[in-house]
Amino acid sequence: MGRDAGRWTEGDLVTGLGGNGFATLAALDAAALLPIPAGIDPVWALGEPVAVLEEALSRTSVAAGGRIGVVGLGFMGLGLVQLVRRHAPSLLVGVDPDPARRQRALALGADVVFAPDELPDEYRTTTTRLRDARLDLVLEATGNTGGLTTAGTLVRPFGQLCVVGYHHTGDAVLDMDLWYKGVTIVNGFCPDRTRVITAMRTALDLVETRRFSYAPLITHRFGLHQVDEAFRTMESGAPDFVKGVLVAQSRERANDVRSR
Repeated sequence: MGRDAGRWTEGDLVTGLGGNGFATLAALDAAALLPIPAGIDPVWALGEPVAVLEEALSRTSVAAGGRIGVVGLGFMGLGLVQLVRRHAPSLLVGVDPDPARRQRALALGADVVFAPDELPDEYRTTTTRLRDARLDLVLEATGNTGGLTTAGTLVRPFGQLCVVGYHHTGDAVLDMDLWYKGVTIVNGFCPDRTRVITAMRTALDLVETRRFSYAPLITHRFGLHQVDEAFRTMESGAPDFVKGVLVAQSRERANDVRSR
């Protein structure tokens, strides 16, 4: 709104990058917003999460026919499975200790899934001189050292390891075998808002054309007054939970805003 709002008018449905969480009103940078595709429920068009994943993936060598792995099949990992699938890999491997998460990955397009301690030896070591069954690109989405270690073992010589998981503080241990294999490590975090917004345009197009869907990923909705319940549900880690969304206003209120 206001004289500098440019292309925006009151009542437009938007998504983008902000910082004022758990609020019914917030002031945002108009340059960091994009319109929600027409006919899409705003809950199914959250811009930031899928944009972060798409931006990270754009800096890898993902290509048709590649052998690709996703380690960690939570919200971010399941999102990556969808984004990778559209590039037509010859093999897409999912890794997670949780059987419910592994089943979700299969439903979203993974070819095979394994618990970390059940990975076949062929995915970790060279089996013959003529064939290396390890993976061309491995996307780590666990955010913990154990997951990072597992991901590193799956990469073939001269392959890529993309660290997408949030390793918040302290040191993360990388196996020096990555150095001996000549692996390229890609930092999946992007500190540049312009790049994220660019990736968001691509991501929202995928949402609009049904090539990416939040429907299997957003399993719970809460009103803003239920924020404590939302955190308890998230922390409980029940098998039916992937991601919860806080809805700050009712659909009736949103319709009222649009009508004005």
